[in-house]
Amino acid sequence: MFCTNCGAPLTPNARFCVTCGAPIAPAPGGMGSPARSGGSPAYSNAAGAASSSAWQAPAPVPQAPATPAPAPQIQTPAATSPAPAAHGSAAILPSYLQTVASRIGQAPQFIPEAGAYLLVADQRGALAVQMHSYFFFAANDLAGYAQMQVYAEACMAWARKNYEGLPRGMQSGLAVYPVMLQHPLQPDALAYVKQIPDKHWAAFELPVLFDPMTGQLEHLDKTPVWGFAMWRGIKASARMVLTGSQG
Repeated sequence: MFCTNCGAPLTPNARFCVTCGAPIAPAPGGMGSPARSGGSPAYSNAAGAASSSAWQAPAPVPQAPATPAPAPQIQTPAATSPAPAAHGSAAILPSYLQTVASRIGQAPQFIPEAGAYLLVADQRGALAVQMHSYFFFAANDLAGYAQMQVYAEACMAWARKNYEGLPRGMQSGLAVYPVMLQHPLQPDALAYVKQIPDKHWAAFELPVLFDPMTGQLEHLDKTPVWGFAMWRGIKASARMVLTGSQG
Protein backbone atom coordinates (compact mmCIF):
# COMPACT_ATOMS: atom_id res chain seq x y z
CA MET A 1 0.00 0.00 0.00
CA PHE A 2 1.49 3.42 -0.99
CA CYS A 3 0.78 7.04 -0.11
CA THR A 4 -1.37 8.66 -2.71
CA ASN A 5 0.38 12.02 -2.05
CA CYS A 6 4.17 11.15 -2.17
CA GLY A 7 4.20 7.48 -3.20
CA ALA A 8 6.06 6.28 -0.08
CA PRO A 9 5.22 2.75 1.16
CA LEU A 10 2.73 2.63 4.05
CA THR A 11 2.38 0.26 6.95
CA PRO A 12 -0.86 -1.71 7.26
CA ASN A 13 -3.72 0.23 8.91
CA ALA A 14 -1.67 3.50 8.79
CA ARG A 15 -3.69 6.67 9.29
CA PHE A 16 -0.95 9.12 8.10
CA CYS A 17 2.00 8.92 5.72
CA VAL A 18 5.25 8.87 7.81
CA THR A 19 7.09 10.53 4.94
CA CYS A 20 4.82 13.50 4.02
CA GLY A 21 2.21 13.35 6.81
CA ALA A 22 -0.76 13.16 4.41
CA PRO A 23 -3.87 11.42 5.86
CA ILE A 24 -4.53 8.00 4.47
CA ALA A 25 -8.15 7.31 3.31
CA PRO A 26 -9.50 4.06 4.80
CA ALA A 27 -9.58 1.15 2.39
CA PRO A 28 -12.91 -0.39 1.58
CA GLY A 29 -13.81 -3.00 4.13
CA GLY A 30 -11.17 -1.63 6.57
CA MET A 31 -11.59 -0.32 10.09
CA GLY A 32 -12.98 2.95 8.91
CA SER A 33 -15.79 1.19 7.10
CA PRO A 34 -18.90 0.23 9.01
CA ALA A 35 -19.40 -3.49 9.47
CA ARG A 36 -22.06 -5.02 7.28
CA SER A 37 -24.26 -8.00 7.97
CA GLY A 38 -26.43 -9.49 5.35
CA GLY A 39 -25.97 -6.40 3.16
CA SER A 40 -27.95 -4.19 5.61
CA PRO A 41 -26.47 -1.47 7.87
CA ALA A 42 -25.65 -2.73 11.34
CA TYR A 43 -26.24 0.66 12.88
CA SER A 44 -29.47 2.40 13.51
CA ASN A 45 -30.04 5.65 11.69
CA ALA A 46 -31.46 7.78 14.48
CA ALA A 47 -32.34 10.63 12.23
CA GLY A 48 -34.00 8.26 9.82
CA ALA A 49 -35.82 6.51 12.64
CA ALA A 50 -37.03 9.79 14.03
CA SER A 51 -38.07 10.85 10.61
CA SER A 52 -39.90 7.56 10.11
CA SER A 53 -41.70 7.82 13.45
CA ALA A 54 -42.75 11.38 12.71
CA TRP A 55 -44.06 10.51 9.27
CA GLN A 56 -47.68 11.31 8.64
CA ALA A 57 -49.88 10.48 5.75
CA PRO A 58 -49.94 13.30 3.29
CA ALA A 59 -52.88 15.60 3.59
CA PRO A 60 -55.57 14.74 1.08
CA VAL A 61 -55.46 16.85 -1.99
CA PRO A 62 -58.59 19.02 -1.95
CA GLN A 63 -60.93 17.98 -4.66
CA ALA A 64 -62.59 20.54 -6.84
CA PRO A 65 -66.26 20.85 -5.90
CA ALA A 66 -68.46 18.74 -8.09
CA THR A 67 -70.24 20.72 -10.72
CA PRO A 68 -73.95 20.60 -9.85
CA ALA A 69 -76.17 18.96 -12.39
CA PRO A 70 -78.02 21.50 -14.47
CA ALA A 71 -81.49 22.24 -13.19
CA PRO A 72 -84.22 20.68 -15.30
CA GLN A 73 -85.58 23.09 -17.79
CA ILE A 74 -89.27 23.81 -17.40
CA GLN A 75 -90.96 23.71 -20.72
CA THR A 76 -93.27 26.66 -21.01
CA PRO A 77 -96.34 25.63 -22.99
CA ALA A 78 -96.83 27.52 -26.15
CA ALA A 79 -99.43 30.19 -25.94
CA THR A 80 -102.81 28.84 -26.91
CA SER A 81 -104.01 30.40 -30.06
CA PRO A 82 -107.16 32.39 -29.50
CA ALA A 83 -110.34 30.90 -30.84
CA PRO A 84 -111.17 32.20 -34.26
CA ALA A 85 -113.49 35.15 -34.20
CA ALA A 86 -117.10 34.43 -35.04
CA HIS A 87 -118.36 35.71 -38.34
CA GLY A 88 -121.72 36.23 -39.95
CA SER A 89 -124.78 35.14 -38.00
CA ALA A 90 -122.68 33.55 -35.23
CA ALA A 91 -121.20 36.96 -34.42
CA ILE A 92 -124.68 38.48 -34.14
CA LEU A 93 -126.18 35.67 -32.03
CA PRO A 94 -125.12 36.99 -28.56
CA SER A 95 -126.61 40.45 -29.04
CA TYR A 96 -129.73 39.01 -30.67
CA LEU A 97 -130.20 36.67 -27.69
CA GLN A 98 -130.10 39.64 -25.34
CA THR A 99 -132.79 41.39 -27.36
CA VAL A 100 -135.09 38.37 -27.28
CA ALA A 101 -134.36 37.75 -23.60
CA SER A 102 -135.51 41.30 -22.78
CA ARG A 103 -138.83 40.60 -24.52
CA ILE A 104 -139.39 37.38 -22.58
CA GLY A 105 -137.91 38.59 -19.30
CA GLN A 106 -135.60 35.59 -18.86
CA ALA A 107 -131.88 34.91 -19.24
CA PRO A 108 -130.83 32.32 -21.85
CA GLN A 109 -129.26 29.02 -20.84
CA PHE A 110 -127.09 26.80 -23.00
CA ILE A 111 -128.35 23.27 -23.76
CA PRO A 112 -125.42 21.03 -24.80
CA GLU A 113 -127.68 18.23 -26.06
CA ALA A 114 -129.13 20.60 -28.67
CA GLY A 115 -126.07 22.79 -29.15
CA ALA A 116 -128.32 25.80 -28.67
CA TYR A 117 -129.43 28.47 -26.21
CA LEU A 118 -132.87 28.20 -24.64
CA LEU A 119 -135.45 30.77 -23.59
CA VAL A 120 -138.78 29.63 -22.12
CA ALA A 121 -142.01 31.61 -22.23
CA ASP A 122 -145.43 30.67 -20.87
CA GLN A 123 -148.30 32.02 -22.96
CA ARG A 124 -152.05 31.60 -23.05
CA GLY A 125 -153.08 29.86 -26.26
CA ALA A 126 -156.39 29.24 -27.92
CA LEU A 127 -159.19 27.61 -25.93
CA ALA A 128 -157.55 28.81 -22.71
CA VAL A 129 -154.70 26.34 -23.13
CA GLN A 130 -151.57 27.20 -21.20
CA MET A 131 -148.79 26.91 -23.79
CA HIS A 132 -145.23 26.37 -22.64
CA SER A 133 -143.02 27.79 -25.40
CA TYR A 134 -139.41 26.62 -25.74
CA PHE A 135 -137.34 28.84 -28.02
CA PHE A 136 -133.96 27.33 -29.03
CA PHE A 137 -131.34 29.51 -30.74
CA ALA A 138 -128.32 28.55 -32.86
CA ALA A 139 -126.46 30.12 -35.80
CA ASN A 140 -125.10 28.42 -38.90
CA ASP A 141 -124.85 30.21 -42.24
CA LEU A 142 -124.14 26.95 -44.08
CA ALA A 143 -126.79 24.66 -42.56
CA GLY A 144 -128.88 22.76 -45.09
CA TYR A 145 -131.77 20.33 -44.92
CA ALA A 146 -129.92 17.58 -43.02
CA GLN A 147 -128.40 19.96 -40.44
CA MET A 148 -131.77 21.59 -39.81
CA GLN A 149 -133.42 18.20 -39.35
CA VAL A 150 -130.84 17.03 -36.80
CA TYR A 151 -131.05 20.35 -34.96
CA ALA A 152 -134.87 20.40 -34.82
CA GLU A 153 -135.09 16.79 -33.64
CA ALA A 154 -132.55 17.41 -30.85
CA CYS A 155 -134.47 20.47 -29.64
CA MET A 156 -137.78 18.61 -29.69
CA ALA A 157 -136.36 15.60 -27.85
CA TRP A 158 -134.87 17.75 -25.11
CA ALA A 159 -138.05 19.81 -24.64
CA ARG A 160 -140.27 16.74 -24.35
CA LYS A 161 -137.90 15.08 -21.89
CA ASN A 162 -137.49 18.15 -19.68
CA TYR A 163 -141.00 19.54 -19.90
CA GLU A 164 -142.36 20.72 -16.55
CA GLY A 165 -145.99 21.54 -15.96
CA LEU A 166 -149.39 19.94 -16.11
CA PRO A 167 -149.67 16.77 -18.18
CA ARG A 168 -149.83 17.74 -21.82
CA GLY A 169 -153.34 17.69 -23.19
CA MET A 170 -155.00 18.76 -19.92
CA GLN A 171 -155.36 22.45 -20.76
CA SER A 172 -151.61 22.47 -21.20
CA GLY A 173 -149.41 22.15 -24.27
CA LEU A 174 -145.85 22.45 -25.48
CA ALA A 175 -144.59 24.57 -28.39
CA VAL A 176 -141.00 24.06 -29.53
CA TYR A 177 -139.24 26.59 -31.78
CA PRO A 178 -135.86 25.43 -33.16
CA VAL A 179 -134.64 28.85 -34.39
CA MET A 180 -131.64 28.99 -36.72
CA LEU A 181 -129.94 32.30 -37.49
CA GLN A 182 -128.62 32.28 -41.03
CA HIS A 183 -127.44 34.76 -43.66
CA PRO A 184 -128.20 34.35 -46.42
CA LEU A 185 -130.97 31.77 -46.06
CA GLN A 186 -130.01 28.46 -47.69
CA PRO A 187 -132.59 26.94 -50.08
CA ASP A 188 -132.24 23.47 -48.51
CA ALA A 189 -132.75 24.84 -45.01
CA LEU A 190 -135.73 26.84 -46.22
CA ALA A 191 -137.25 23.69 -47.72
CA TYR A 192 -137.04 21.97 -44.34
CA VAL A 193 -138.86 24.66 -42.34
CA LYS A 194 -141.64 24.85 -44.93
CA GLN A 195 -142.68 21.21 -44.58
CA ILE A 196 -145.34 20.05 -42.14
CA PRO A 197 -143.64 18.74 -38.95
CA ASP A 198 -144.29 15.41 -37.30
CA LYS A 199 -147.34 15.11 -35.08
CA HIS A 200 -146.84 14.84 -31.31
CA TRP A 201 -149.30 14.53 -28.47
CA ALA A 202 -150.14 18.09 -27.33
CA ALA A 203 -146.73 19.21 -28.55
CA PHE A 204 -146.10 21.46 -31.56
CA GLU A 205 -142.84 21.89 -33.46
CA LEU A 206 -142.19 24.99 -35.55
CA PRO A 207 -138.66 25.15 -37.01
CA VAL A 208 -137.73 28.74 -37.89
CA LEU A 209 -135.11 30.41 -40.09
CA PHE A 210 -134.22 34.00 -39.23
CA ASP A 211 -131.85 36.27 -41.12
CA PRO A 212 -130.49 38.69 -38.48
CA MET A 213 -129.14 41.06 -41.14
CA THR A 214 -132.33 41.50 -43.10
CA GLY A 215 -134.97 40.55 -40.51
CA GLN A 216 -136.43 37.87 -42.81
CA LEU A 217 -138.39 35.27 -40.85
CA GLU A 218 -139.39 31.94 -42.42
CA HIS A 219 -141.38 28.99 -41.04
CA LEU A 220 -144.29 26.74 -41.98
CA ASP A 221 -146.87 28.51 -44.16
CA LYS A 222 -149.53 25.82 -44.20
CA THR A 223 -151.76 25.01 -41.26
CA PRO A 224 -151.85 21.33 -40.33
CA VAL A 225 -155.26 19.77 -39.75
CA TRP A 226 -154.27 18.37 -36.39
CA GLY A 227 -154.19 21.11 -33.76
CA PHE A 228 -155.73 23.51 -36.28
CA ALA A 229 -156.95 25.94 -33.60
CA MET A 230 -153.51 26.19 -32.00
CA TRP A 231 -151.27 26.85 -35.03
CA ARG A 232 -152.32 30.45 -35.55
CA GLY A 233 -151.28 31.40 -32.04
CA ILE A 234 -148.06 29.39 -32.32
CA LYS A 235 -147.01 31.28 -35.46
CA ALA A 236 -148.02 34.63 -33.96
CA SER A 237 -145.85 33.90 -30.89
CA ALA A 238 -142.87 33.24 -33.16
CA ARG A 239 -143.23 36.62 -34.86
CA MET A 240 -143.75 38.49 -31.61
CA VAL A 241 -140.82 36.91 -29.73
CA LEU A 242 -138.33 36.80 -32.63
CA THR A 243 -139.07 40.14 -34.30
CA GLY A 244 -141.09 42.10 -31.75
CA SER A 245 -143.91 42.41 -34.30
CA GLN A 246 -147.55 41.79 -33.40
CA GLY A 247 -148.61 41.30 -37.04
